[in-house]
Parts: sequence; C-alpha cells; structure tokens
Amino acid sequence: MTDQAGPIDQEVRGDGIGEDRLVLRIDNLEHLKAAYGEGAGLLACDMVDRILRESGHRIVAVEQGVEGCVIVSSGAPLSRHALRRRLATTPVCTAGGAFHAVATLAEAPSAGGTGQPDGGLRRPPAFTAFSGEPPARGEAWAKRHRADMAKAAHLFQAISTDRIALAWQPVVHAGTESILYQECLLRILDGGRDILPIAELLPAIERLGLARVLDDYMLSRVLDELEAADNVVLGVNISAQSAVFDDWWEPVALRLRAAPALAARLVVEITETAPFPSISGAVSFVAELHALGCRVALDDFGVGYASIRQLLALRPDIVKIDRSFVARTGSSNHERDVFGRMVGLASTLAPIVIAEGIETESHRKLAEQAGAIWQQGYHWGRPSGVRSWRAAPQRGREAAFH
Repeated sequence: MTDQAGPIDQEVRGDGIGEDRLVLRIDNLEHLKAAYGEGAGLLACDMVDRILRESGHRIVAVEQGVEGCVIVSSGAPLSRHALRRRLATTPVCTAGGAFHAVATLAEAPSAGGTGQPDGGLRRPPAFTAFSGEPPARGEAWAKRHRADMAKAAHLFQAISTDRIALAWQPVVHAGTESILYQECLLRILDGGRDILPIAELLPAIERLGLARVLDDYMLSRVLDELEAADNVVLGVNISAQSAVFDDWWEPVALRLRAAPALAARLVVEITETAPFPSISGAVSFVAELHALGCRVALDDFGVGYASIRQLLALRPDIVKIDRSFVARTGSSNHERDVFGRMVGLASTLAPIVIAEGIETESHRKLAEQAGAIWQQGYHWGRPSGVRSWRAAPQRGREAAFH
C-alpha cells in the first residue's frame, strides 16, 4: 500500500481549515467488503490512518454506527480538499485488485459538551449523502464492482503518471461558422493511443461515487488552459453527482473570484448520466456558478434523470440536445418531428440550444431548420489536441455571451 506520487497527489498541509479536529467517514466501506472480502475494510482504515499520520494527525476514535465507519482524528490543521483528493486517489492493493476508498469529511461537533473525553462523539456530525450506487451482495455485483474499480485505478494512475491528454471540440454556429466555445474532452493515452473509452469510464466512476475527484481534476486543468490564453471560451463536463457546492469546490471558487474575466470564459456542462444528489442542491450550485460569472450548460438533454420541472428550476444558460435524437432523424418523419419538438422544448429552458451529434451536411440543415443554429459534431470538427485558438482568435464569443 504505497502512495503514487504525481500531480493529483498533493501535500495535505499548508492551506488548512484552522481546526485540529477532523471527522471522516469511509463512504464505500460496505461496498469494499462485499467486493473484496471483510479484510478490505481493515485495509481501507489502515490507508486512512497512514495518510492522516503522514499529515500530522492521529486517530483518536473509530466508531461504527448508522453512519458507517466514522473516524475522528486530531492534529495539525489540514487542507480538506487536498486530503480528500489524496484519500480517494491512493490505491489499496488486494488479491482481487486495487481499490480506492471514498471518504467524506464533516464538521466536528462544536465545543460545549458534544465531544466525549475519550475523543468519541455523543452525536454524529452531518455527512453529505454518498453519491455512488448502494452496495449489494452476490458475485455478479462484486465482479462488476471490481471491474469498475479497475477502471478507476487505471484513471488515477494515468493522472499520476501524466498520461492524460485533453482534446477539444468546437460548438459552431451553423450559419456564420463562428465558435461559441471549445468543449474539453478527456483522453487516457498509452503510446499515443486512446486506451480507455470515456463511454466506459464515466459510468463506472459514477457508480463508485468517485466522479467528484475526476471533475475536480478536469476543472483545474481547464482553468489552467483559460489562464494561458485570454481569447478562448472553454467548456468542461462535470457529473450531476458533483452539482453540490461544498468544500470540494473551494479551490475553484477561489480562483474564479480572484479572476472574474476567467469565470466569464468558462462553461460548466452538467452531464445527467447519474441523478442529481438533490435538485435543491443543484439549483443552489448553478446559482453559485452564476454568481461567480460562469455559464452553465445542461448536457445530454432528453435522456437524463431530472424532470422538465426540475430542469426549469436550474435556469441554465445552455441546453445541449443529446446526440441520439439527431442520429434517429434519418429513420422516419416521426423521429424528425420528435427532434424538432426537443429543440422547441429546450428553447423554453435556456436562451442557447446546441444540437449534438451533427455528423453530416443533412444533419446540419435539419438541425438549423428546427431552430438549433448552434451545433456540435464531426461535421464541424473531430475532437483534437490542437489548440486552434493559439493561432486564431475565437469568433462569435462576443455575440453569444455579451
């Protein structure tokens, strides 16, 4: 059980929270036991203990209860954000494969009699609900869980060894061919080849409850790109599981508050391949992003989990119609009518509607006739590692966003 050094594995001291008491829960402990055996729980706790000790903390209590395994530690002030990243991305090796523990940090009970002399808790702190799937018994579930975890381990290893590449695909105006923004796409490379399809990776990460870690990393990379060029608008995908404005978002929020011009060039795309933890929380999340100056897009519209009434409450700036609707338009007049109605419905949710999956000239014309003048797909450009804005300014940004 050794840490992997790399860009995602940050020092957990230094920008701390000014407290010397930490309450931590291993969210997926029962999942790990079900998939890897009872000993996996002890291995996960050992990993947490080692990382806390390396960062100047010592465990003063371990309690089992309705909240699961809750660990209380005491020591030097810590950066919660960096600690959670390190806990989630440190692999624990077993005979069944490497796994990653998902930890939630909560406020310690305040002074005034809530703590016990032995360091325990008289009342449990409030933890955020775990966003991964519930644990199950049976070899079929365990086999899939181990397969998902192998993908997560591969991803975090690729990040730590700098084998992550960013690709870019433009959102284009069908009439003027101006660019609204460039969407950032993740690639995991080995010898220049893309070796882990994102279509397989993202559902696995969401089922494990690890989407927050990936989204945090991708947002940090995209902000770096925005800082490096002041003539481009960039979009980045996050899971609906990440649509909760908590301390995971503190570093991003600090960067955006310090640079409002940066926020104005960031589009955060919320992908509904998993349910929102809370619609009210998602509404607050979008409001916070708007207050920071960002634009918010709803991705994969038409195939997500939220209802139309719930999506109306989010008040996004952009709605992206899932590519499946365009793909089906060649099969019948009925499917073309369905696509047209989806464009009309999306236009009631946001001022900008983007049709995804535009692969041919006939797709382009059909979408434009339906009212989807902003389009994305192979017809307008395949995802590429070339940063085209470094050679030419982005057109269309002023007309669309100002």
